[in-house]
Amino acid sequence: MPSALLAAISWDNVTQNDGIPIAITGIVIVFVALVLITLFLYQLPRLVEIANGIFPEPEDSHAAVAQAAPAASASNDDEFIAAAIAVAHHTHQNS
Repeated sequence: MPSALLAAISWDNVTQNDGIPIAITGIVIVFVALVLITLFLYQLPRLVEIANGIFPEPEDSHAAVAQAAPAASASNDDEFIAAAIAVAHHTHQNS
């Protein structure tokens, strides 16, 4: 290595240009940010419960229909089977 490059890379440059306080400041900022992220993730389940109380999930209309008519007729089963075959055929053609 050239001596000019070795002179440019030394602890004198770090100490004279406030390198250590800048590095410590950066470490503290990253540490505080990680602590805040950890606290947020720790409190997230409680925040979700509060949000669910304020904004309840809409009732699924498909689930209500399924509960109202639990016994499907044979013609509905045929339609479901035909739809499943069509999806399988479409997936097979596109892959």
